[in-house]
Amino acid sequence: MAIKFIYFDLGNVLLDFTHERGFAQIAAATGLTSVDVRTAMVDSGLSGRYETGQLSTGEFHRVFCKATGATVTVSELAIAWGDIFEIKPQTVAVAANLFSTGHHIGILSNTCAAHWEYVVSRFRPLSLFFNPVITSYQAKVMKPDSEIYQIAADAVGLAPHEIFFADDCEDNVEGALKLGWQAVQFTSALQ
Repeated sequence: MAIKFIYFDLGNVLLDFTHERGFAQIAAATGLTSVDVRTAMVDSGLSGRYETGQLSTGEFHRVFCKATGATVTVSELAIAWGDIFEIKPQTVAVAANLFSTGHHIGILSNTCAAHWEYVVSRFRPLSLFFNPVITSYQAKVMKPDSEIYQIAADAVGLAPHEIFFADDCEDNVEGALKLGWQAVQFTSALQ
């Protein structure tokens, strides 16, 4: 079956990231501990609500500050939470090569507004090579829910079997395969 479109996941495929870095940066900006930040964001479900677009960045800020008593600006919180990424040069080089040889590539990622805005500002090529970019916060649904794969397929106007997807998370790959996409669990750019 011919592949007509390639979707890449963002985190751990195009970019390395660690949430712990974000927890530490928010802790430094607020005077809280990293454990307190993790509890307020992850254990409470706040970060999941933010990643599915249930909360805007302003609402995310308000809920976080109310829950923790922190006094941090919206911008400070967004930057501390957004600055958790480093480029994976080998994978981005593969994607750039695909793009330069006429392949159509996009991003399909579970991510929040602060992360995507930071990524676009710091790693500009990601906003140039990849079209469309389907994010969970804009789609209001996260992988591996079948709805986000349908949104992504509709965005490129292709049948599922014409789309290839690389994601580091096995559940997300399985979600794509169940809908007829061609997909693999990403382990390295060489793969």
